[in-house]
Amino acid sequence: LRRCRHERLESFGLYGVGNSSISAGLWQTRHPVDLALIGNCSFQALIDSQAHVQWLCLPRFDSSFVVGPLLDETQGGEFSIEPVEDGFTVEQRYIEETAILETVWSRPGEAFSVTDFAPRYQDGGSLSRPRVLVRKLRALEGVPSVRCTYEPVYDYGRSPAPEGVVQLRSSEAFVSGRPFELRDTVYLALSWRHEIVGDLASVCDKFLGETLAYWRGWVRALNLPPLFRDEVIRSAITLKLHQYEDSGAVTAAATTSIPEHANSGRNWDYRFCWPRDSYFTVDALQKLGSDAESRAYVGYLQEVARENQAFQPLYGIGGETRVEEEILSHLAGYQGDGPVRIGNQAYKQVQYDIFGEMICAIEPIYRDAPSAALRGLLLRLLREIDTHFDEPDAGLWEKRDEPARHTFSLLMHWLGGRAARDLGSHLDDAELLERGGRIMERARGCMDAECWIEDEGFYAETVGGVHADASLLFMISVGYLDANDVRAKRHLDALSARLQGEEGLFRRYVHDDGLGETHSSFTVCTLWYAEALAWGGNHAEASRVLNSVLSRANHVGLLSEDIDPRDGTLWGNFPQTYSHVGIIRCALAMASLRDGQTPASTTLE
Repeated sequence: LRRCRHERLESFGLYGVGNSSISAGLWQTRHPVDLALIGNCSFQALIDSQAHVQWLCLPRFDSSFVVGPLLDETQGGEFSIEPVEDGFTVEQRYIEETAILETVWSRPGEAFSVTDFAPRYQDGGSLSRPRVLVRKLRALEGVPSVRCTYEPVYDYGRSPAPEGVVQLRSSEAFVSGRPFELRDTVYLALSWRHEIVGDLASVCDKFLGETLAYWRGWVRALNLPPLFRDEVIRSAITLKLHQYEDSGAVTAAATTSIPEHANSGRNWDYRFCWPRDSYFTVDALQKLGSDAESRAYVGYLQEVARENQAFQPLYGIGGETRVEEEILSHLAGYQGDGPVRIGNQAYKQVQYDIFGEMICAIEPIYRDAPSAALRGLLLRLLREIDTHFDEPDAGLWEKRDEPARHTFSLLMHWLGGRAARDLGSHLDDAELLERGGRIMERARGCMDAECWIEDEGFYAETVGGVHADASLLFMISVGYLDANDVRAKRHLDALSARLQGEEGLFRRYVHDDGLGETHSSFTVCTLWYAEALAWGGNHAEASRVLNSVLSRANHVGLLSEDIDPRDGTLWGNFPQTYSHVGIIRCALAMASLRDGQTPASTTLE
């Protein structure tokens, strides 16, 4: 895998020294989305392969950026650290089993490192996660001359950062943009309404040691599969960093407005909580043995349900029901490819699959600790399925064409019904058992009678439809279709023939969606294909497909939403939780099948 990544860097003319090196003199031709994510579940930051902060929103995931050259190099502010002179190569990596990033610059006789992290540690029995970005500069060899540039902004670049709210403390005085000699170690701490008391160097080193211990302790408590262990660890950390722990909400990605492909105009804001995406994220972590994320997310769902009479496809991370979409015309956009959007008008859509996914998110929490409140929410969601069963919706891909009765929504009705039925059986709850079983039968009857195309051998995207939809690969992954059944094999082959390109990557669909054509592949769809192959016992092919996707990850192993099949570059919001969920699910499928488990239960014991 490392060799594949090196060859990929060489093909772009970017190979330097070390496993993840990029020549400092070739910045203009960088691999798109060469970013590393750090965070502590209070805030997130994206740092590029040259230790430039490209994206930092405060105080919340969905706030304005304080530093955001990712979307406008002129108006996005700056927080960069770089050598003054030429001739350096740079290597970047995560410290093993952590969310701590290390960037090393070197040339003969001189070298220095930058360590970036967000503090997360136990403090007197409680978890502390201050909104502080720590940057530690350390001379490794010689006395390199470096330059730190700090120019924060706010209101998406329309005003300076608020004084007294955003602060930068440094252990050594420097003037932004002016070179200085790095003789030992310099500490920088950018904070939002957080006062660091005491000697900065001592506090930051304490933060670093305790944050290192936290992440390694969390990772070592996971039940990891034997295959693709390192990739699963990186994916698990990435997923965890997308939970906003102030509320329990889980976002789909850290960014907004990175287009699905060049000049596509498909630039959306993913810094919100979709019940669908959130379920898949917390479910993947729970399958690895971490359930704190599920419990926090279910608490968020309960608050949303308590405050609102109707459910919607997405919410703000504080439970907000209105996230109006706005175009920021003053920003150039990612690599000049606008528009830049904040908010997401999809909150007004109807997407009925969410009821099933919310039931599935609640199921393991209710199983362990039944409560009247959660039971009431489960019954309410089952009633929602019954009420809207025959109604059209926009589907999981949030198309902006005419609503239809989507097969994926029916599949999620079936999955939610199964979860309720199983709870009823386990807890001797006759109402959950009856309602869940009835919904399962109703959904299966509709899908098998009205969505299956016998002559073509696949389940269509919609009731009575003719188009293929890669989300229906999931029929095998969740156990709706037995992977060894003839119908499952026909379905898999037909979707592959229609949606898989010569490069082996899957598109979501190939027909018009009301927004025009798109040629990018959708990363998780290829991973769903690999997972389905694994459940069918084709481990060699599943491994090949998974490795193919992993070889397209960036230099620190992260994936975005889309891959351009023409050149393998990453596009779409980043990092995309769906993509990293797909890695985990595929690795677990390979491990679980060895132990005789089924798609209905892929938790490693």
